[in-house]
Amino acid sequence: MPSPSSDRNLLFALVAYQNGYITMEQFFEAAQLWNKEPKKDIGDILVERKFLDDVERFNIQGIVEDRLRRQGGLDNSLSFVVENGSVPQGEDLPEEWQKKFTEITKISDDSSKSPASKPKLGPSIHRYIFRRPIGEGGQGIVWEVDDTELGRRIALKKVHPKHANNPLHKGMLIEESRNTGRLDHAGIVPVYDLGQDDEGNPFFTMQLIKGEKLADRVRSIKHETLNRQEFLAQIRPLLRHLIATCNTLQYAYDKYKVIHRDLKPENIMVNRYGETVVMDWGMGKAVEDATQLDEASSMLFVPVSGSGSGVERTQVGSVKGTLGYLSPEQAQALNSNLDHRTDIYGLGATLYRILTGTVPYSGTSVEEALSRAKLNQFVRPREQNSKIPKELEAICLKAMATLPADRYQKATDMGQDLENWIAGEPISVVPDNLLKKSERWLRRHARGVIASLLMLGLTAAALLWATVAILGAKTKVDNLNRSLSAEQTKTKESRELSSYIFDEVVGYIFDDELSRVPNSYEVRKRTLAMAVNRLSDPETGYVTKYPEDWNLKLDLLRLLTRLANLEKEMDPVAAQVNWETAEKLIASARSVSDDNIARDSWRLSESDMQMYYSAFLTEIVRDFETAHASIDRAIEICEMLERDQANDKNIKLSVARAKLQKSSLFTEQKDFEGALKECEYALNKIDHVRDWLVKNPLNSKTAEQIPNETVLEILIYMVAIRQKSEIMKGLNRHLDPEECLKKELEVYEKARQIPLAKTDATRFAIQAITQRIESGFDSQWTSATAQKYNDALKWISQADYVEELHEEVFGLESARIRMIAATDIKTAEEGLIKISDLINKMKPDASDKRINAHRNFALKEIDFLNAQLAVALATGKINEVEQIRMEITNAKSRADNLSRQHGH
Repeated sequence: MPSPSSDRNLLFALVAYQNGYITMEQFFEAAQLWNKEPKKDIGDILVERKFLDDVERFNIQGIVEDRLRRQGGLDNSLSFVVENGSVPQGEDLPEEWQKKFTEITKISDDSSKSPASKPKLGPSIHRYIFRRPIGEGGQGIVWEVDDTELGRRIALKKVHPKHANNPLHKGMLIEESRNTGRLDHAGIVPVYDLGQDDEGNPFFTMQLIKGEKLADRVRSIKHETLNRQEFLAQIRPLLRHLIATCNTLQYAYDKYKVIHRDLKPENIMVNRYGETVVMDWGMGKAVEDATQLDEASSMLFVPVSGSGSGVERTQVGSVKGTLGYLSPEQAQALNSNLDHRTDIYGLGATLYRILTGTVPYSGTSVEEALSRAKLNQFVRPREQNSKIPKELEAICLKAMATLPADRYQKATDMGQDLENWIAGEPISVVPDNLLKKSERWLRRHARGVIASLLMLGLTAAALLWATVAILGAKTKVDNLNRSLSAEQTKTKESRELSSYIFDEVVGYIFDDELSRVPNSYEVRKRTLAMAVNRLSDPETGYVTKYPEDWNLKLDLLRLLTRLANLEKEMDPVAAQVNWETAEKLIASARSVSDDNIARDSWRLSESDMQMYYSAFLTEIVRDFETAHASIDRAIEICEMLERDQANDKNIKLSVARAKLQKSSLFTEQKDFEGALKECEYALNKIDHVRDWLVKNPLNSKTAEQIPNETVLEILIYMVAIRQKSEIMKGLNRHLDPEECLKKELEVYEKARQIPLAKTDATRFAIQAITQRIESGFDSQWTSATAQKYNDALKWISQADYVEELHEEVFGLESARIRMIAATDIKTAEEGLIKISDLINKMKPDASDKRINAHRNFALKEIDFLNAQLAVALATGKINEVEQIRMEITNAKSRADNLSRQHGH
């Protein structure tokens, strides 16, 4: 028998694993170490192995204590976490832990034992042995039971003991089982059996759903403290579950005219696999079934036990539903008038709870809340929470309209509006004006892609790849147009897939708002991976279904390229697998006749893939030889296309992009001569951009009308001139620094007037001015240097997204501090405070596994310490000087170690 200390250590380890503090591998390693020293505390082991720190251990202990208190002891707590979450299992587990798992999960079956040897069990009905109650409502109680004949654990619902002798409640339970049992849908719990116990009371059994209620997920949202982006990031997954609920309710009504009548977050379950299940159809009714019970004679309210206010409890009788979510017609007990639009009101009330964290109706008494429900009097969502988007409030208010005729007429219509909002598309209840349409088009095809890639902290060379993504999006749209005009016979399913790829992937994944959401990597990766799987799954994927459709395979190639590039820093192993899959697709396309494939589109996509791959090999793998081979292949393709289509600007741009990547690769190898040669070649391809910018007068109106192709050229040109300036710095060549800076800033000044180029132009301008200040020509802080600094401040003050320029502002301020410390100590000290705040904002999270991110931050730390050193020297604080010098030595050591790990 496992000891209490064994069970407590198991509970601690499981809580740590299920809450994401430790990985499965760390769980097993700690378990094996504990097995060797069973008297040791598992928390000590996890801290000693550096799997946890002291704060994390304290947090986990708090969760364990809370679980023990809520579940009423160690055994119940272990049963709860084992049965409601993922559990690592295997032969490497300690024997005591394996026995505990077996004891918790085994199905009771004592049919072979003699009466004397049978253990004392809980109550039973026929083949079903009761384990514990798991839910309770106004008319029934749900138990977790063992089905001893089939050896499985299921749920059993029976009439609440208080109403066991009430024919009405017995009949309602039977009707619930029949209404639920005939609804064959993934979002409705399947019913297994309907029967009677020895006393003639009905019961029915159903699948045991393990997971958590939507209400629990809503309660975990801190509506008051989150900023708008954090709030939207947390409600998006809940909206997905609400959309699934819309589809389930529509199915129930379309199939058998069954309505639920008690929809609320407490009755929506999210199982352990993330699937949505609508529970508790006890208030349900088939609206066209005249044989159902006459409920008007029953009591108005039936009190129930358990936690929660009376306002939020299910009511049984003339008023059907839960008071906090009642529609006006339910509150007025107009039961004969209830139809599917009553459920739509419940969907709106559930959305209200998600958005605000509160129920629509509340009051000091049931009567007060009921009176408000009758009149449909509730506070508008945005008055409760100003962070709620107007579109979501409009959807909520439409669903919760006082008159059923003014609501959505189908639950799926509401679901579609929610889908459209998530995808950034127009919704039916808010008119779509021209401005919104233009903004959405730009976001989908350009701006969002740039923003999402910039969020990863790309360098000037890596900004180049943002344009690749934009061009890929444009090419994809062009291909779709050609496909729809040339292949009208393409199957409906294939066309739907194209729509899915463009609307969801190009529009949503790289949506600019999502890209600015902290920690959005997993969401973006999951959606891209889902799209890839939808195409490539060996059994159900569209590529398998339509093996001759090479347009689908081309879409797959582009998606794989996007996914691999997204993964390159966070999961380079997975990225490598996706690059290899993309290579295989390209190889398979080479043997196909040109009559059956859009050959030039494949070549352009291969070129893009090779450019992304070369950057991955350069920045992450540090395999320069293979990186050269990859970028050389991209250049070969681009130059071949250029020979055939000499006047195509997009192809010339592709050549320039490829050459700039080659230049970046040489720069990484400190071959500045080779880098300069490739960079100048790229500039020659697009040098007309400078003339165009300088000669064309721009204002806010004309700038917005610039074609996307021209914007791409401007972005590439800015990258190229900034890259050339950095290469010249590496060569220590400063032919005419003032003239070079003037020409650079002239380009950036004009480009800044173009909305899509504004942030990049500002970034490059600050970098150029900072480089000039640090170049050695300004060894002292002169009036000319001060003017350059003031010029940089003007650029920053006019930036749209100053937070995106933290690195540039930090570089500028740290250079200034080092230069003025000897002559203006007060200003230098004020600057230190400013860059201290900036460096804290730039610090990578401890969970960030990107070596390069930590290395770059270590280099920033060195700059920060050098600025501190300059101030300390100027103030004569000798003790601080020595301390700072030691810290600089340590920071350099960290940076060197990280550089070696990263292959620098």
